Amino acid sequence: MPQIKCNSNLIGKRILYKDIYGDPDMILLDVNPIYEYADGKYTDKIVGTVYIVAELTDFERLRVRVNDPVPVITGEKLQAARGAGKKIFVSFDELTVMVYINQTACSIEESYRAAGIKIIGQSE
Repeated sequence: MPQIKCNSNLIGKRILYKDIYGDPDMILLDVNPIYEYADGKYTDKIVGTVYIVAELTDFERLRVRVNDPVPVITGEKLQAARGAGKKIFVSFDELTVMVYINQTACSIEESYRAAGIKIIGQSE
């Protein structure tokens, strides 16, 4: 399998999302727990939350990790709101993006993390 080589100084560095794309609000699509990984296996301990969101400009989906085990909204409440036709809008505190090379998939990818998340509104 071919290896990807990239000499960019940006590979592996966290950059504030707003410095690249502005400071957008997003639509919350899903909420999932992150389980601790220790000794080669997952434990029952929840160490964070992954929020699946869509940007409002081009509706690109992002997976944003927040190291808070308590979600801003439960998956059940989110799905109930979505089932009723409502959209939940969120914004992130200190949202960062990191570009990295995935040699297994032979691609350049992005990883997203934030210090926190806020619900800023919902559609009627």
